[in-house]
Amino acid sequence: MSMHGVTKAFSAALSPASRFREKSFKLDGVEDRVEMDAVAASGVLDWDHTKKWTVSIWFKDPGTDLATLWSVTRSVGNFRWLEMYTNYSGATGQVGFRGYADSTHALLASGTTLAVNDSATNGILPNDGNWHNVVLTVDSASGATGGTNIYLDGLLAGTGNNGVRQNDFEYMKVGARVSNGNNTSFYSPMVVSQFSVYNDELSAAQVANIWAGGRTIDERGLTPAPVHFYRYGNDGAVFPNAVDIGSVGTNGRAENMTGLEVVAEHPS
Repeated sequence: MSMHGVTKAFSAALSPASRFREKSFKLDGVEDRVEMDAVAASGVLDWDHTKKWTVSIWFKDPGTDLATLWSVTRSVGNFRWLEMYTNYSGATGQVGFRGYADSTHALLASGTTLAVNDSATNGILPNDGNWHNVVLTVDSASGATGGTNIYLDGLLAGTGNNGVRQNDFEYMKVGARVSNGNNTSFYSPMVVSQFSVYNDELSAAQVANIWAGGRTIDERGLTPAPVHFYRYGNDGAVFPNAVDIGSVGTNGRAENMTGLEVVAEHPS
């Protein structure tokens, strides 16, 4: 737990006004994470051969070890989870998707992983000190060609074809892998600013609107608008709550964190 010598009670007493605009959560990479279970439990992210959805995250400095940006899983059945992650192999940076239908089957036709190295077209170095936006778009239709897409800083960088398996999810974490029930690991030491979930597969042009030249915007003004939308540390939330200001109100919660991890950093 990242207490930094400050009690939870003291951190909760911070003025809400001090956290209202242009803040972010700074995760320590040890046990810090944002619990978003109600989003997964709503079914919006199910891989059921019918649903289409998109998840966007703004972050910086996730470290050079394998670290999870966000992930979802279910309460029963080993290896029934998916995640977006960053990793380095030497100086080679990578952003990737990993999806399991069960312990021996993948969600993609090509296997469990779809990864984009920094040297690839539209690849990024995730730990270069800059803010980045990673968007995953999904059309969960069975066997869909190009059903899974990774966009990095507004540009299409990786495309995967779906397999024939299904999955549904009950738990969601930002900054940690959740798998095999509600168990967490592979924590990210990132600064995370904005997180959004759409109940549609966004087009390339719509993803570019989220990127907006490297500046976060109020995504509620986009078409379609996100069904879940979070600006961590902002919007008058009383820490450790993360208020959902999207069209469906489903609040998240910072875990193992203190008010000192609400920082005055933001993509601009």
